[in-house]
Amino acid sequence: MALEMYKQKRHFDPTPEPRPRPGKARRRPIFVVQEHHASRLHYDFRLEADGVLKSWAVPKQPSLNPAVKRLAVQVEDHPLEYANFSGEIPAGQYGAGLVHIWDKGTYENILAHKPHPQSMAEGNNAGHLEVQLHGRKLKGNFALIRMAKRGPKASWLLIKMQDKEAHPDSVAAERTTTAPTPQPVRARPAMLRTGAPSQHPATLAFTHQGKIMFPEVGITKRDVLRFYERIAPRLLPHLRDRPMTLERFPEGLTGKQAPHFWQKNTPSYYPAWIPRVTLPSEDGQLVTYTLVNDAATLLYPTFKGLWQRMGISL
Repeated sequence: MALEMYKQKRHFDPTPEPRPRPGKARRRPIFVVQEHHASRLHYDFRLEADGVLKSWAVPKQPSLNPAVKRLAVQVEDHPLEYANFSGEIPAGQYGAGLVHIWDKGTYENILAHKPHPQSMAEGNNAGHLEVQLHGRKLKGNFALIRMAKRGPKASWLLIKMQDKEAHPDSVAAERTTTAPTPQPVRARPAMLRTGAPSQHPATLAFTHQGKIMFPEVGITKRDVLRFYERIAPRLLPHLRDRPMTLERFPEGLTGKQAPHFWQKNTPSYYPAWIPRVTLPSEDGQLVTYTLVNDAATLLYPTFKGLWQRMGISL
């Protein structure tokens, strides 16, 4: 039963939440986003499909900025009646806290109109959904992309796709939001640094910034560059003086079986200003790793001269 997990987690005498009854499909399927003031504020993103609400918990407010990727943790299906629920879940009950509707409307399944059409159930199983939302706040095309499972619940990314409803400045308030300054991570001392790196240039030039790197959601090289620039102040304290390995995907990310290899040695064509450290491998061979200690060094190995998609492993 699709709502069995929903039923198991709740006691319906004390909680005002709707009971687990399958609903009747609407002519146009609905979506709802509920602001949920539980132990931690989050936003419950729900899409009607197969008589229930497929649901994801999104820790931060959904955005109309295509450069912003929101984590979305898939949770149990909810009954269709839940789309109208606003109220307070009592203390001691699962999800205790105040719930109110942040946005609501109808949606269209974009994948149903692709050359190889997919239903919502097929897209959910494949880990890739594309929907066009018609809400008060959320409008236009959005993608939900499942990442590798790293726990009991599947983690997805909720991404605004490039269209006329996209607003790059829609999260401008976030840029001024105060947050605790991350504490530098104390790294083990490097065994051998290879020379003193020269000063890196004030700016780096990246060509072909309009190149589409993630065609399924329209993300360009420029979008990824801007993302790394924004997260650099948070990310760098955790990378400083830690040898970096690049996972290279020469043919792009085409699934779990995509051809890839690990690049450990710093290529000879890397400029002298990029810091390096030489360490012995398990078999005693010396390996010269790149050290990512500033924003320029973060951007260069990831983009300069590399047209493949890649991930960083530390």
